[in-house]
Amino acid sequence: MRSLRSGKYGYVNDPKISVSYDSLQEYVETLERWVKSGDLIAEKEFYSSVRLRGAKKARDLLEKGIQYLEFRLFDLNPFAPYGMELADAKFIHYFILLMAWLDDTADQEGIKLGKARLAEVAWEDPRELSVYAVEGELVLLEMLKMLEQLNVSDEIKTIVKDKLGQFADPNQTLCVKVVAAIEQVGSYQQLGADIAQSNKAKAFERFYALSAFDNMELSTQALLFDAIQKGLKIEILDERDQFISLQFGDHLEYVKNGNMTSHDSYISPLIMENKVVTKKVLAKAGFNVPQSIEFTDVKSAVENFPLFENRAVVIKPKSTNFGLGISIFQQSVTNREDFAKAVEIAFREDKEIMVEDYLLGTEYRFFVLGDQTLAVLLRVPANVIGDGVHTVVELVAAKNDHPLRGDGSRTPLKKIALGDIEQLQLKEQGLTVNSIPAKDQLVQLRANSNISTGGDSIDMTDEMHASYKEIAVGISKTMGAAVCGVDLIIPDLKQPAEPSLHSWGVIEANFNPMMMMHIFPFSGQSRRLTMNVIKMLFPELP
Repeated sequence: MRSLRSGKYGYVNDPKISVSYDSLQEYVETLERWVKSGDLIAEKEFYSSVRLRGAKKARDLLEKGIQYLEFRLFDLNPFAPYGMELADAKFIHYFILLMAWLDDTADQEGIKLGKARLAEVAWEDPRELSVYAVEGELVLLEMLKMLEQLNVSDEIKTIVKDKLGQFADPNQTLCVKVVAAIEQVGSYQQLGADIAQSNKAKAFERFYALSAFDNMELSTQALLFDAIQKGLKIEILDERDQFISLQFGDHLEYVKNGNMTSHDSYISPLIMENKVVTKKVLAKAGFNVPQSIEFTDVKSAVENFPLFENRAVVIKPKSTNFGLGISIFQQSVTNREDFAKAVEIAFREDKEIMVEDYLLGTEYRFFVLGDQTLAVLLRVPANVIGDGVHTVVELVAAKNDHPLRGDGSRTPLKKIALGDIEQLQLKEQGLTVNSIPAKDQLVQLRANSNISTGGDSIDMTDEMHASYKEIAVGISKTMGAAVCGVDLIIPDLKQPAEPSLHSWGVIEANFNPMMMMHIFPFSGQSRRLTMNVIKMLFPELP
């Protein structure tokens, strides 16, 4: 048997049941007649390969019209995690187009003949050539002609040629492959269990992702997951731009990038995007900010190197996010060439840059929503630990194999790079990418602690003194933000803040702060911030 589903033991009606497709009126009347006679329990029990859809009752189609066609003759592929491979879905799409492309139009007798042949093919020995192989090949050859005229991609043509080859070699068909797999493991049940275990293992490799929305950023995926759990209606408005809508009853909200919403003012992200303006606004409000000088070209910045020589400084673009273009000289900058290189890196990201004092202490990220600091994270700069055997390049490659690391938008952590900034950092430590660090030696690859540049995330929410959480809320309010990521430098997180002693400092305030590093930290407790965003948007939710 080639197909249990399409054979007499599958989803088929009594052979005497025939519904007319000659017109919509006849389709409705014959279907209703079979239900009235009791041969069909209900209209939905009509197991045709193609059904006309668009209304709960067939008769309503006469007023509403046919909204779509339901194709329901496909055997599930047990080897495909979702029951059907993408290639098969693409084949079906173009096969349906072929049905509209061909001049022939089947009448009711042709439909009956098709049903009879389907049942006959379903009952064939799957290892033998089908009695209708030649006819099937002719249909697919017509399909290839259509594809040539439509100028479709070679990918689709290859898929069709693969199907064409299955007529000549039945061993390539799904049924034979399933039978062979059953014989190999001993039983159908064992095959199903093996496949299920394999699919589960693959699914849990990226346990943090919502696979149906895998092309979207992870924060948006997490928000969608929580929205579905809460019963919200979701709509993807622009997948590439991470724009979605959420609806509960008549209440509609738009969200971009996971936490940019109508609760933020238009000016708020513009202030935070400009680091110079951010510092001036925060300084005017009484917050401790490091002193800085701005430059608009490489030449003037490098000419002013004597102002910063032998000082610990940070060189960064004026308008940036995610740690792009930032170089930090923690011990002091002593070499004009290194300073010039850092300046060039910053100018790659913006037309203006800042050189500011480096504040001593540990940097923490505060996630603020409304009047609350919901999460605090210690972001450890990108690093590797030596083992006395492997080079820096090899250690980085090994650390990048961690399942949480990837591109940083679809994974909680980002893979560590070895670009210009990382090599500058290695040079400060007297190392190169080919150096072999001693066992247990900490090798810093970045001075900035952004997760987006390969850092590690450690939850410190419960350990952080409440006074700093209040400061972060104040900074967010000053920015006019509903959701804000505040970066503070703190010497001792256990001791209360002392504003008069300048014992802490503000590094940045960020719009659209990352949430996944809090939801899936490298170490520590998870903070499900996306649920807080939903509660902010829909306070009426139970």
